[in-house]
Amino acid sequence: METSRIRASHEPSPLPIEANAAPCDWAALTEWVFHPFAPSGEARFTIKCAKPVTFGLKFRYPSWAGTGMVIKVNGQVFKHSAHPGDFASVDRDWKNDDQVQVQFPLNLRSESLPGAPATKAFFLGPLLLGGDLGTNNLPAAIAYARNQCQYCDLPAPEVPALVVRNNPLESWLRPVADEPLTFHTANAGRPADVVLRPFYQLHYQRYT
Repeated sequence: METSRIRASHEPSPLPIEANAAPCDWAALTEWVFHPFAPSGEARFTIKCAKPVTFGLKFRYPSWAGTGMVIKVNGQVFKHSAHPGDFASVDRDWKNDDQVQVQFPLNLRSESLPGAPATKAFFLGPLLLGGDLGTNNLPAAIAYARNQCQYCDLPAPEVPALVVRNNPLESWLRPVADEPLTFHTANAGRPADVVLRPFYQLHYQRYT
């Protein structure tokens, strides 16, 4: 009979979870995730238990992550053989205030759109990036448009074309200084280069 199961989900604030780790033994797991992700791609966990308990913590190695997911227990690297798409299991005797850190490699990557293999979407780890086309000629931001065509008569901005051939993303997408998770194209945009930001940040402006 399975007696140990702890479930966690990503939230912007600490998330305490209690689970029956063994017959009559309870453990609480507090998760800290910098939502949606810190540039380090790190999540931290703290174990709370009245006495030592034995159970396994299984961490999903996301398919979007690059090579090198790192797990540390109390500051020491835990060796695992998991690959993207697998689970890495940390099975041990846990004590009160044990600390676990999981670091996911956040690599630049691209995916073709369904049915349009020549059209690419760009990601940093799980984060979709969008081209920032600014707010030129837009009226002051409002919470909701009156209808879908409220801005249809405004002049559309010119959308840069990316000319990159088969060059690696890192060769023409460069980090923007002092702006985490933000990149700019380097001599790849025609007629001009463009800044790429996480899509969730592109409010009240044009984007591509």
